[in-house]
Amino acid sequence: AKYSGMRDAKTIIDFARTKYKKTIAVPAAEMTSQDMFEERCTGSESHPRKYHMCLVGFLPDILDTQASGRNAYIEMMNNVSRTH
Repeated sequence: AKYSGMRDAKTIIDFARTKYKKTIAVPAAEMTSQDMFEERCTGSESHPRKYHMCLVGFLPDILDTQASGRNAYIEMMNNVSRTH
């Protein structure tokens, strides 16, 4: 993103902090609504997306893999998020 803001220290630091916050990997979360998906993944002109990357996974039913299987899939997605 090209910086076009004021050239004072506070404004530049605020801009950098905003960009930095978007690069921090966050743990996988279950998205349960269209609104949640849009907030985290797509954004809009008036509400920019919340995170720099949105990884969507479709996991097997928890009855098929049990909690340990589900947790293994989630951990795999978290690892991808941390390295990219």
